[in-house]
Amino acid sequence: MSIMQRQLRIIKSLADETRLKIVLTLLKGEKAATQLVPIVNKAQPTVSLNLKVLKNADVIKSRKEGKFIFYSIKDSVVIKIIKLLKLDKSTSNIQRQLKNLKSLADKTRLKIILILLKGEKAATQLVPIVGKAQPTVSLNSKVLEDADVIKSRKEGKFIFYSIKDGAVIKIIKLLKLDKGMNK
Repeated sequence: MSIMQRQLRIIKSLADETRLKIVLTLLKGEKAATQLVPIVNKAQPTVSLNLKVLKNADVIKSRKEGKFIFYSIKDSVVIKIIKLLKLDKSTSNIQRQLKNLKSLADKTRLKIILILLKGEKAATQLVPIVGKAQPTVSLNSKVLEDADVIKSRKEGKFIFYSIKDGAVIKIIKLLKLDKGMNK
């Protein structure tokens, strides 16, 4: 599995409200699965399914003690992402940052961001570099713009894009995604 695939899996696993609440809870320390149910306000099977997704993405780890399974954060990178996004349990902040994470959890959008890390580009310049059709690049650019990850400006007939959110740049570098673009 490439660096990009592994890190995309981490981002995708965090881009869900229930899983994000679980991770925010585990930042405070280890918890048994049964302790997480009332905290995230979801049924036990839902919590278990989300714990499995997080574990498969190497975000959390588990240990068994008697008949209980305890979970904790596995990767310090996850803690750094949460801090960079300034995540807490306030609903408006979680919703805004979920939109941000979801926008990053796609290979095409990630390629666009990685290209824009090198500087502003016209939409027409992105198409051959990303390797996708114009409508696909435009749609993904719009998703990133709606999530406040990139910004655009119009000059004549051309639309130019650049990175807007500094936290996104830090996350990309933290996850070393800028090193794994072509893998």
